[in-house]
Amino acid sequence: MQQDTSKTYVRVCVDEVAGAGINGRVYTPHLAKPLIFNDIGGLLLRTEKLMESQNFPIAFQRKRSFLAGQEPYATPTADTENELADAPEIMTHTGKVCTFIIHILARQNASWQGILEWLDGRPRQIFKSELELVRLLNSELH
Repeated sequence: MQQDTSKTYVRVCVDEVAGAGINGRVYTPHLAKPLIFNDIGGLLLRTEKLMESQNFPIAFQRKRSFLAGQEPYATPTADTENELADAPEIMTHTGKVCTFIIHILARQNASWQGILEWLDGRPRQIFKSELELVRLLNSELH
């Protein structure tokens, strides 16, 4: 059985780097419009909300129950009305400063684990937490 990896990535288009901040757009095949962010915190929070809405990759720290009807938290579901079928079109968007893809492979220990893929020829970078991702972004963008 092959894992659906279309939900595990976001395409980030950075349009401006000013001081310690960045702003731009996030594209994913599951949203009709891009998510706009004005700093790295906004990028992380909006992406986290997106993952929660599609319930993938599932957060490992979420409490679960094996008893029917006793789920401590409501399980979010994706908003299928916003889903796009045209993933290749998303790959055409680029940022004024740079463009990269964040592959979120897991969400363990209340953080993300994945791969940062630069689209300008820089090598892929593995991150084991959101803090490590922020450090990688800061070192490459400033």
